[in-house]
This record gives sequence, structure tokens and C-alpha cells, in this order.
Amino acid sequence: KSMLEEQVAQRTLHLQEQKELLQAITENVPGVVFQFYANDNGEAGVHYVSTKLSEIFEIEYIQDGALIFQQFSENIHEEDKQIWLESIQEAIEKQRPRKWKGRYTNPSGKVIWFEGHSIPTVRKDEIVFDGLFVDITDKIKQETALRQAKEDAEAANNQLEQRVADRTAQLNLKTERLMETNIAL
Repeated sequence: KSMLEEQVAQRTLHLQEQKELLQAITENVPGVVFQFYANDNGEAGVHYVSTKLSEIFEIEYIQDGALIFQQFSENIHEEDKQIWLESIQEAIEKQRPRKWKGRYTNPSGKVIWFEGHSIPTVRKDEIVFDGLFVDITDKIKQETALRQAKEDAEAANNQLEQRVADRTAQLNLKTERLMETNIAL
């Protein structure tokens, strides 16, 4: 082999190793790694989405990135859908990092909470956002349970304080009556 062929072979091997490493990382990240795009023609979609998409969001991977984005957006919870779309438009227009938290209804009907973070890069005819979606359903449930426990504890404390105040008032009244009886004697 010539020196050039050897360099090409080494470079090819190195690129293959890097590709496999990157694939392993994206498949093992606890969320969906994606690259969203919006081009000057008004088209939007994903150039890349990791396989966790089907595991977390129950959307099967297909080659059509615009259709994946459309399917995903259609499953955003009805109460969050308008905010979802507005936040995307704002991130595109202002070319700023995007952070979003909301609900998603899986095709099976299960509602999950997820959080997304992405960073934009402007290219000549499009803006792309490299990002990550993470399922935060358990975290939201824990926060809700903690908030409810705090509210319950505050309500119980308020009831206890009221009972103590009522009992104190009753004791004060009895003490006054005893004092009046003692004075009368």
C-alpha cells in the first residue's frame, strides 16, 4: 500500500470508531437527543433523533424528519400546545437557546411530563437546534406529592393552632369564673 492509501485507511477507521462512539453515547443518554431545523422556506423538522424517541414518546423512527416533528407536535398536550408552538417560533426568531417543560400524550394515551433544552446554530439557509428531551414525569409526581404533603401539614397545623386557641379561650373563661367565685367567697 502506498502512504496515501495507508493514511486514508487509518482516517476511515478513526471516523468509524468516532461514529460508533457517538452512536453509543446518544443511545445511552437518558433522554432523546435531537437536531431540530427550521429553514428559510418555513419548513421544520428533525435532521436527527435518537432511538429513545420510540421508548419515551412512542413514535417510531421514520426517515421523514418533518413528519416526525409533526407527529410529535400533534401529541403535545392540548393545554400546552399553543405555548409549545409559540416557544418554538420565538426561539427561531430570536435565535436563542430554548428550554421548555410541558406535557405530552403518548399514542397509548399515557400523559408524561418532559423537559427540553436546545442550543441554536445558524447556517446559511436554516437554523438548527441541538438538544435533549428528558422524561420528568416522576420528578413532577414527587414535586406534586411534596407540595400536597406541605399543604396538608399546614392545614393540620392551622387546625391544631385553632384548637389550642379555642381551648385556651375556654380555660381563660373558666379561670375568670373561678376567680369571680373566689372573690365572691
